[in-house]
Amino acid sequence: MMNKKITILVLVLAVMAVVSGCGKKIEKFVTNDNITKDDNKLQKTEKKATTTGEIIEYIEGSEIDISNWEIYHNKLHGFQVRYPLKYLDNKDYEIWEIDKNVKFEGNDWGVNKYQETIIHIQTYPAEKENDVFQHFKFSFLNKKIILTNNIIAKRVKGLGCETWYIRHKKNIYIISSSFCFDSKGAELEYSEYRNIMNSIKFDK
Repeated sequence: MMNKKITILVLVLAVMAVVSGCGKKIEKFVTNDNITKDDNKLQKTEKKATTTGEIIEYIEGSEIDISNWEIYHNKLHGFQVRYPLKYLDNKDYEIWEIDKNVKFEGNDWGVNKYQETIIHIQTYPAEKENDVFQHFKFSFLNKKIILTNNIIAKRVKGLGCETWYIRHKKNIYIISSSFCFDSKGAELEYSEYRNIMNSIKFDK
């Protein structure tokens, strides 16, 4: 009889422990390295959940050498990114640019692989932000990312599979891709997209 009471007590305490644990907020969680084919790896990332539920992702740096990547430099809008050299001489890829977006006085630059977009960077004057958000029906999500150069990008619901917003001085930058983290068979393309975005730098 005594053993039965002890067993019941242990079960009650176990249930209480599980229930109390469910009410706690996630303080911190770390992702494993995401390895893709051709040794082209995503950055090591650390994610934290704030008390408001906002997810903040910190990128420590690229695990691949991008020093020999080509540089795209937009002097007019004051930024640059690096991208793989293969985009220049492989017919599967198309690098494109629209110098002037008449409606919002912006600029578009991107890379397509066949009909899919690896990366698309839109640049607009900051005073056009409300018009741009209304036109594309953008809305902020509860997540942001801290890039290697301490640049803050906020997650946006909008174009493509993954879209980010950056504001720097007098411009806003919308960075998007057709490829997602869980896009099966497109790990390489997603890795390249994230490494290109992480390489962004702004002119002084």
